[in-house]
Amino acid sequence: MTICLTSSEVLAHPRITVPLSKSITNRALILAHLYNKSLPAHLSESSDSIALRKQLELHQTGTSRFHIEEGGTSLRFLVAFLAATCKQETVITMGKAIANRPHNDLIDALDTAGFHVSRNDHTIRILPSSEVLEDVWPVHASTSSQFATALALIAPAIEKPIQIELVGDIVSLSYLDMTLTQMQQAGFDVNRSETTITCNPHRTKTQVIPVIESDWSSASYFVAWSVVTGHALTIDKHTSHSLQPDQQIIQAALALGADVSFTDNGLSVVPGEPQINFLSRDYTDCPDIAMTEYVMCRLLNVDLNASGIDHLKHKESNRWEIIQRLMDDFESGINEFDTYNDHRIAMCMALCCSVRPICIHNPEVVSKSFPDFWKQFKKLGVDITDGK
Repeated sequence: MTICLTSSEVLAHPRITVPLSKSITNRALILAHLYNKSLPAHLSESSDSIALRKQLELHQTGTSRFHIEEGGTSLRFLVAFLAATCKQETVITMGKAIANRPHNDLIDALDTAGFHVSRNDHTIRILPSSEVLEDVWPVHASTSSQFATALALIAPAIEKPIQIELVGDIVSLSYLDMTLTQMQQAGFDVNRSETTITCNPHRTKTQVIPVIESDWSSASYFVAWSVVTGHALTIDKHTSHSLQPDQQIIQAALALGADVSFTDNGLSVVPGEPQINFLSRDYTDCPDIAMTEYVMCRLLNVDLNASGIDHLKHKESNRWEIIQRLMDDFESGINEFDTYNDHRIAMCMALCCSVRPICIHNPEVVSKSFPDFWKQFKKLGVDITDGK
């Protein structure tokens, strides 16, 4: 499928609705199913969260066969969850794209901790753990914070204190801290000191998981649109109190001249004239907004000095390499773009229709995190038509 985007009618101060955070939802799903807690009434409807929810519900039937087609978070959290609950030989199969992403550091960490987890190509096999688990679980954290997060989610289920040791140069530490805060709010005794996470056995009677926040990664595309086009907008239900690191998009918008404020309606973005031609940003802790800010700066002719981007190559695509190439193509006059099966590539490149009409292949990939993205994008005055 291909769609073509044309920015035409300018709507006065549109109000945008973004989905609930899939990152927070996926963590809440594991906590609810592993510790018998009640989920909030509203969860992310992203395909990633739906896939994880279905597999966790399948687990309740007693099956030993699971499948994740795509979604790094869904697969990694499911592997750890099944390792902690395994009572029979269990097999997880995965789609081709997700099989090509890194997972071995998590499998090695689980195996070192005393769980029985192994991988062969597209299949992960888990056996019941018959031996006493180790007190200290080392895990490499230089590729993804999700490996340590997966361990932290299951550690309080063990009947003794567990220490998780972060090894290597840590990336996305703020996502790990987000997890620990979310767990603390749900009554867990967990904390981090430098590179050590301490997880005590979970015995609290608190049964409620806090409500899921609106997603800041999804909001970032609309913040960028406002800054690039000079048109004000409001993003509903966003507050200044957030666990998510991607709220750092606000700092970029402010640096580029926007007035950003929180009202009773949500996040208000009123753009201004950029007074700079150079911006330096570190994406070690907020990788999901790196491409958004890159496209925003390219469209404004602002040079972006980006650091902390090495781990972007481990995402759904080699993001930093691809987004640079696509923007080079756009500036050379090319108007049709592949998404490389990456939801964030699709949403970032959509910003380019603010300059001239473009076409995007495989636009449905946005369902991974933001199923209603194109519906919300139309509110900006963008005409969306079927392509060739």
